[in-house]
Amino acid sequence: MSTSEPPDPQIVAGFDRVMGFWKSAHDAALEAERAFVEMKWAPTFRQESQRMRRAVVLSAVITLAMSLFDLRPTKVEALGLTLDGAKSLVLIGGGVAFTSYFLSEFLAFAARDFRYWRQRLSIAHRELMDALDLDQRQARESFGNSSFADEIKQSVSAKQAEYSEKPSFQPSSRLEPFWGVGPMAWVEHRVPILVSVSAVLVGAAKVVGEWWC
Repeated sequence: MSTSEPPDPQIVAGFDRVMGFWKSAHDAALEAERAFVEMKWAPTFRQESQRMRRAVVLSAVITLAMSLFDLRPTKVEALGLTLDGAKSLVLIGGGVAFTSYFLSEFLAFAARDFRYWRQRLSIAHRELMDALDLDQRQARESFGNSSFADEIKQSVSAKQAEYSEKPSFQPSSRLEPFWGVGPMAWVEHRVPILVSVSAVLVGAAKVVGEWWC
């Protein structure tokens, strides 16, 4: 009765070492892909900008309410002040001033955070393409012209084609840091800015109109 001989330990060790080299490169490519996708869809604002966005929207809503619907307090009981006539305009003027200040600070924070996100996205894309290239080269070095190496090559080539478009930001588009990019920009950038600008314009018009009447 014949028995099969056990595999040569050196061959097994060599195969494990080759598989280890390729698996390390493959895992690095998967991690780079995950990091790029996560960065691409991540919010462009950090915590400071998010707090400033809430402040400017709240100030704008209060200013609009006082300007459009005359929702202004007429008396401050704690101070015994009666707010009527020109005194009530001070509230709207203060709302316009605060909204303008918060808006300018929000735009500065938004531009800073957008540039930070843009730089990180470009770095993540470069690292992804490098990792995919290394994955493909390591598979070729490890497995030669085998069918497994061809499968890996096809898989990596498909990903390279999917992510081949480098994140580009046109230098001529100077509004991107303030106006944002993509559908989420309406929530993050544009709606708060439009509401704030409307509050400033409506509030200023209200103050000027009632002051001269």
